[in-house]
Amino acid sequence: MMRLKTALLLGTLVLSVNGAQAVISPAQQMTTAEVPQAHFSRSTDGSTVDNLGSRLLLGVSSWQPQSIRLRTYRDQATTLSRDGFPLSFVNYEFPIGSYSRGDLTGLMGFGFVSMRRSEISGNSQNVALFTSLIGIEFSPRVFHWPFGYVHFGFGLLPTMASASRSSVSDAESAVAFPGEFSTGMFIGKVTGVDLSLSHNIGRSEVIVADGLALRAAVKFEL
Repeated sequence: MMRLKTALLLGTLVLSVNGAQAVISPAQQMTTAEVPQAHFSRSTDGSTVDNLGSRLLLGVSSWQPQSIRLRTYRDQATTLSRDGFPLSFVNYEFPIGSYSRGDLTGLMGFGFVSMRRSEISGNSQNVALFTSLIGIEFSPRVFHWPFGYVHFGFGLLPTMASASRSSVSDAESAVAFPGEFSTGMFIGKVTGVDLSLSHNIGRSEVIVADGLALRAAVKFEL
C-alpha cells in the first residue's frame, strides 16, 4: 500500500511538471520582428535638375574681348567695339547627377558677335568673333526653391576672332582659350528665365578676353 501511494505521488508530480512546461513553453518561443532598414537613393524631388532632363538656353551676353591685337598697316591706335547686337549664344544643358548636396549639370554652347576695329583716321575692319563653351554647373540643394534655384559654374571658352581684309590690316584670325566663372539664378520651373554674371579670365598673344559680363537667357526643356 505504501508503494502504491508513492507511485501515485510520483505520477502526480510528473504530470504537474509536464503541465507547467506545456503552459510555459509557448511563452518561451522566440519571436522575430522586421527591423527597418536604411535606404539611400537619389532624390525624387521635382525641383532637381536631374528630373528635368536636358534643356536649351537661348540668350545674349554683354561680354566682349578687352582687345584684339591684330597687325595693322600703319602704326595707329585702334578701338574695338560691337557692330550691332550683343553676343548671342545657344547652350545645351544636360544632367550629370543629383546628389544630397545639389545637382550637377554639364554645359556645351556656341556664341557669335560681330565687332569692328576702327582707326583714328576713320578706317575700320570687321571682326567676327566665335565662342564655344564646355563646362559644368552646380546647384546647391540649400538654394532650391519652388520658383527656381541658384547655380555656380565653371567652363572653358575657346574663342576665335576672324578679321576681314581692309585698309587696317590683312585678313587673319586668332584664337584664345579663356576660362569662365559664373553665378546666377534660374527663375521658373521647367521653362523660365536664367540671369547670371560671368567673369572671363585668359588671353593669347592676340586676344585679351578678360572681363565681366551680364547674361540673360530663356531656358526650356527639350
